[in-house]
Amino acid sequence: MKWIFYSLLFANLAYLALNLCGQGAARVGASGNAGDSVVKNASPWGSGFEQKGTRALFLLEDSQPGNKSTPVVVMEQPTLVVAADELRSCMRLGPFENVISAQDVAERLKVIGYTVEMTAVDKPTGESDYRVVMPPLSSRQEAFRRHREFKSRGIDSFFITKGVDAQGISLGVFSSIGAAEDYRQGLISLGYDVLVKVIPRVNRAYWVQISQGIFPESLLSEIAAEFIEVEVTETGCMNE
Repeated sequence: MKWIFYSLLFANLAYLALNLCGQGAARVGASGNAGDSVVKNASPWGSGFEQKGTRALFLLEDSQPGNKSTPVVVMEQPTLVVAADELRSCMRLGPFENVISAQDVAERLKVIGYTVEMTAVDKPTGESDYRVVMPPLSSRQEAFRRHREFKSRGIDSFFITKGVDAQGISLGVFSSIGAAEDYRQGLISLGYDVLVKVIPRVNRAYWVQISQGIFPESLLSEIAAEFIEVEVTETGCMNE
């Protein structure tokens, strides 16, 4: 009887040892897999990048005896995109009242090795002018024919080549709506279908922009002596 008792005791101890080893290996395997996933999907984020379009995957941990499995969330590799705040800024000098002055400064900068761009900026004054215009005609040939007709009758006009009124005829610009309307009525009496368009008045100023470095101090001193209201400002680069 004793050998039967010892045999059963040894078998129970062996079964318990095997069961404990199996559970430990399962836990190590699950932990290792999750850790591997996290390491593989980790990304060395640097400045100028943001996370976009990530997607969650679910893995199941080994459960404790008698408990349900617990989901573990692991993130996939995210997409890297350039952040919006990484756009470059450029320096500009102005405003200059006329294009000749701006071109002069631009040429001085080019001589000493700067890459220069020049822009015109229109600022509305709140006032308007009024243009009498014949709307765009069906073809350039028809527009030129009408233009010659006006000239032959002593009516000042010019052919419009650009903008929404391209292929139309401008017949004069007036500072008041009353004067423009009187002139329009006179042309209508001659058989011409014309109308009055409002033209907002603007103050045009010119700016000189560089895309690298800063303006040289020596040049800024010269410009400050020549142009009282010119200043240096920072703006977005035009050719990004």
